Amino acid sequence: MRGALAGLLMPYPAGSFLPAVYQEDDFVMRWTAALDEVLAPRSVRCRFRPRSPHRMSG
Repeated sequence: MRGALAGLLMPYPAGSFLPAVYQEDDFVMRWTAALDEVLAPRSVRCRFRPRSPHRMSG
């Protein structure tokens, strides 16, 4: 069974990419923080995924 991983953070939070006018909005920042929490396990999985052999160059 899958569950939340406590303390797992996104390397680049989605809210930091928004224009300043949206960063000042509390609702938008809470929404993007929730989105980061959902996407964080996927981000970690992609970062530690082994490279495929055809992408490796010698």
